[in-house]
Amino acid sequence: MREERVLVRVGTGPRDEYELEAVEALGSGASLLVLEAYGDAVCNAVDVALSLAERFGLEVSRVEVGKRRKGSRRRIWVRVTLRRQAPSGGGAP
Repeated sequence: MREERVLVRVGTGPRDEYELEAVEALGSGASLLVLEAYGDAVCNAVDVALSLAERFGLEVSRVEVGKRRKGSRRRIWVRVTLRRQAPSGGGAP
């Protein structure tokens, strides 16, 4: 069975906008959420990822960081993958 993955591109706007977009994606049944940001928005993406992990019990399953050349400039980027945690298997006694 394949996991549904949703990409949210995080910019430099208010973090609440990206959190809302991510929550809507999770509400649609996605099991993997990928936050991606470039340049000045990297900090926002990390803040959004940590907030979502804490508030919704998501697991940070992968973090990728790099730099990409755009013209004569290098831009840093980050991609954070969050996963829904599997429910614990403890049933009623």
